[in-house]
Amino acid sequence: MNIKSIKPISITLSSLIGFGVLGVIFTFMYYNFINTFLIEERQISLEELRVIEEKEIAFKKQFSTLAIPNKSQQTALTKVVAKHKSISSIGVIHDGYFVYSTYGIRDRKVEKALEPGFYVKPKSALTKKPIIYYQLQLNDKTYIRIYFKPLTLDVIDRIGDGYIDFGSIILATDNKVIKNNIRCINNQFNPETITLNIDVNHLAAIKVFMIYKSGYIITIVIILLISCYLLSNKIKQEFIKYQIRHHRIKPYLQPIVDRDGHIIGAEILARWITNKGELVAPYLFIPYIEQEKLTPLLTCSLLAQIHNSNVLNNI
Repeated sequence: MNIKSIKPISITLSSLIGFGVLGVIFTFMYYNFINTFLIEERQISLEELRVIEEKEIAFKKQFSTLAIPNKSQQTALTKVVAKHKSISSIGVIHDGYFVYSTYGIRDRKVEKALEPGFYVKPKSALTKKPIIYYQLQLNDKTYIRIYFKPLTLDVIDRIGDGYIDFGSIILATDNKVIKNNIRCINNQFNPETITLNIDVNHLAAIKVFMIYKSGYIITIVIILLISCYLLSNKIKQEFIKYQIRHHRIKPYLQPIVDRDGHIIGAEILARWITNKGELVAPYLFIPYIEQEKLTPLLTCSLLAQIHNSNVLNNI
């Protein structure tokens, strides 16, 4: 290796290090980005469910005497549906019978009495798709079922196929069934225990990632390019220092004579001879040594080599 080859080698080495660092940073940012999408989507989904749970006291107060809804109560229930974008309809169960729905009046016996809470039903009698609802007890004989609109996992569906695991059933956007192990008609669940996952479409995810993080990416690339340039120069400089310290650059004495032909001194010439015996031209390394202020280091190396040789003994 010599001064001719150190430049491309230093550039290659610094580039490999730079790309390695860039790969690690981008991988960390990318998966953190996906995880952020999952967290954001889960918060949105939970907020849509919690809004009903938080309104429980208000609902109980407003509809505490509800039995078979009269016109004014029907109007009030319809307004609740219109007010909350995540609610599709509300059904009223009185004395074990479905007596009213904001979709229309119903009169049928319910499957069985259910405890208040969140439920997922694998198949709706109306849509034939799974439905999610919240059952709330208003008084001794009356319950209301608040049905939620089909899932819309808008955030994570931009980077893949998102789905929510309710424990016994897994649903995707529009309540599409991914997996169904429910053996009963209604399956109760706790919103805090549901998990949200995604089958990532990496091509789509990378496109979104590049758009969202373009500023960070440009900044990191610029910093790494500058770092690679500085590292390349540092590698070259350390290589030259190594050659000097290990006396790879040899001193050659060119005699200085007077008018009578007597040797009165000598000029020290620096000659770099590689391990293969090749002579590196001085113009390839002397200007660089002067530019990097390595001249004192080279001078000390040349003088040390002369001092430790037999040249002085022959003068």
